[in-house]
Amino acid sequence: MIRASFIILIVVTCAICQQENNVDVSVWDSTLQVDWSKGIVFPIGGSGQVNGAFCTVTYRIAGQKSLIQLGLRVQNRTGVGAVPLTQNVYNADTGVFGEAAALWNIDLHVDSGTEFLGKEFGVPDIEMVNMRGSEWDALFRFDIDPSPDKTNYIDIYFDEFYANATNAPFIGLIQDSVPPTSPPYEINPRVDGDYNFMFVLLNKGEQIASVTILCRTRGGGIVDWVIQKIWS
Repeated sequence: MIRASFIILIVVTCAICQQENNVDVSVWDSTLQVDWSKGIVFPIGGSGQVNGAFCTVTYRIAGQKSLIQLGLRVQNRTGVGAVPLTQNVYNADTGVFGEAAALWNIDLHVDSGTEFLGKEFGVPDIEMVNMRGSEWDALFRFDIDPSPDKTNYIDIYFDEFYANATNAPFIGLIQDSVPPTSPPYEINPRVDGDYNFMFVLLNKGEQIASVTILCRTRGGGIVDWVIQKIWS
């Protein structure tokens, strides 16, 4: 479900779920195929996708061999990989790609216990958590206000949004690359702005862990990238 929201969430910190910046996620590979038997329901797909420069949080469920990893980054549309970042701040250019798209996307990653996450953390017999219709959910908060001192969040709950898009009975891997100029976001890509994004892990509606990033867009001299490339 998509909701406009001004809710402020308190960030929970703990020794096992600290945010890490400028790291790989468990897997981010265009060649990875859908495999419902392994919980791989929404791999990133596309072509030429490169891992790296994510901000992540990985939560270990107490008393179980289960982990859930959330990842966020800002990716170039006009090149390969993430835009330059310092800590959790991504510095992107204003301007458009094609007719109206921004020069950057927001990459989202949820891994609730695939073999890739188990390998990364040395848990070969990892137990996957079903992100479909369970007590666990992820909330993506997309800021549409370019003001540096304000936020106006659009909220997407993953269980409601992604689970409704598939008949897969078990969802363990969800990845997406979100254009910030597509509904319901529709920011102005030609305007300088500071956009805050949050990815929140929820258990029974309670916030357990979160990732936060800032995308700072400034005039980079690229207004109509496709036209310039054709005529240059």
